[in-house]
Amino acid sequence: MNWNEKIDRIKKLYSHDKFSVPHINRKDILTQIETKFIKRSKNYYELNTYTGPFINWWTNINSSFNLTTTRSYESMITKLVRNDKNYWVACEGNNLILIYKANLEALIDLCSIGQTYTKTYHIIDMKYNFMISFKIIKQNEVEFKFCGENKAFKNIKDIN
Repeated sequence: MNWNEKIDRIKKLYSHDKFSVPHINRKDILTQIETKFIKRSKNYYELNTYTGPFINWWTNINSSFNLTTTRSYESMITKLVRNDKNYWVACEGNNLILIYKANLEALIDLCSIGQTYTKTYHIIDMKYNFMISFKIIKQNEVEFKFCGENKAFKNIKDIN
């Protein structure tokens, strides 16, 4: 089953307000996220003319702190994000980043439907206050990177 077929399955499981694929403003959403949380050289964007792909977020994240854990990403995310809000969820592929809008339950399903080539995901507050990124290193090892402000970040050592 290819990625689009998996996404179609998730769309059938959730109402539009709990999971959706933003077709309008995709580039604007990705640009907002990138300019807030991803380190790029000053000339990376040329004013309103950037047409390249959004790639390599994991290696360029402007993170406040990193954490490697043996806990599952599902258990960590459940403790870090609210279940009554929607988030941007960016799935980092080999040469592109796909963006979705999802609540907690849908974003966990999205991350579990099949790993992207890079096994890397980013959860972004819809107001761009914080970003939680994680990469599945191996079955029992997940690396997290945290950016921005989220009250749950202060207790992250206790969560782990």
